[in-house]
Amino acid sequence: MLAGPDGTLRVIASSSEQMRLLELFELQTEQGPCLESFRTGEAVEHLDLASATARWPKFAPEAISNGFHSVHALPMRLRGNVIGALNLFQTGAEGIDDEGLRAARAFADIATIAILQY
Repeated sequence: MLAGPDGTLRVIASSSEQMRLLELFELQTEQGPCLESFRTGEAVEHLDLASATARWPKFAPEAISNGFHSVHALPMRLRGNVIGALNLFQTGAEGIDDEGLRAARAFADIATIAILQY
């Protein structure tokens, strides 16, 4: 998700239609990992979405009903400028290993730099 000129997040790209709909639901309910990561500028991790209903009462059950059980959200930021966030959902509860998470952070960083240089 990327922030528009008014600072509102928008779904720009998704890996599947199911993901796109879940991200739109996240925006509509104004709760979820990507929004939290964007607002705080920090990475968000929740390896058991079933235990995230207090944190995201509308979003967590919807993610689970779509077959997702864990999530990482990474801010797209350069220094203090956060321009969006990247959702990484998994169908298993194991999350992403350290190597995969480093690669995802590198991708988010490179995408941020490319977007800001455009």
